[in-house]
Amino acid sequence: FYASGLRLSELVGLDLDEELERKSGRRLADWVTQDEASFRAAERELFASLAPGLVVAVGGGFLAHHPEALRGCAVFE
Repeated sequence: FYASGLRLSELVGLDLDEELERKSGRRLADWVTQDEASFRAAERELFASLAPGLVVAVGGGFLAHHPEALRGCAVFE
């Protein structure tokens, strides 16, 4: 993929799920199964805290639960 003449693979990016696992010390599959509401709140909070312009990989659940969070963002599928 290219964005404004840059290869997306060359940009600094973040995988939201990996960062949530790193920060929480929990496996996402376990967290979602045990307490989905707190997981969804944590992913939304983390996304909102990220610097504008950062390339972020989000899971399909993020798109389903927080579509408004992506307003104004460039989305690549």
